[in-house]
Amino acid sequence: MRIYLIHHGETAMTAQGACPGSTDERLSQEGREKLIPLFLYGGWIYVSPLSRARETASICFPYARQVVVEDLRERNMGDYEGRTPGEMKNDPDYLAWRQSDYLSRCPNGEGAEQYTSRVCKAFSTLVDMALRRGDEELFIMAHGTTQAVITGNYVYPDKTEGSLMLPCGEAFELSTERWNEEKRLTIQGFAGFTSGPCYLYSLP
Repeated sequence: MRIYLIHHGETAMTAQGACPGSTDERLSQEGREKLIPLFLYGGWIYVSPLSRARETASICFPYARQVVVEDLRERNMGDYEGRTPGEMKNDPDYLAWRQSDYLSRCPNGEGAEQYTSRVCKAFSTLVDMALRRGDEELFIMAHGTTQAVITGNYVYPDKTEGSLMLPCGEAFELSTERWNEEKRLTIQGFAGFTSGPCYLYSLP
């Protein structure tokens, strides 16, 4: 089975380099205009409950049936939501959080262990369900950190979270040949859902 793990389209915050976190920000006008429907797909697409993910799914998969999965929502970034790294460059709490590779709890936010646990549980449930049904494809529309947590746990456990996020509108294409025996995934490639270039990273 192929899994398409998609990062939602651009918002005003993401265009500025900020993370919306749990803030329910909608796509920006520019973000909507960049998206293109690449697949005439009429099956199920599993989405984060946040508006930016649902809007992206509606544009890219206009004939698909959306299923909201609450635990695919973005991590609550607490005091850091909506702020750019430049704005926080002198904040000692923020610098300590970065130094921890984002593993410590954000002030007034969600800890990495809690976020990873809920996302991986939701994801593995979807994969097992799709495999039992004999599905050939599984489409998931969520967030950059969702991509990082899933690929970090099931593909590249030695990579840092920041190196496993693709830009808005881009997706990891994963295969499940190793899932049943090893609970591991393999990256087959990347897919772009925007009118701009798809920025590929060197991930051995």
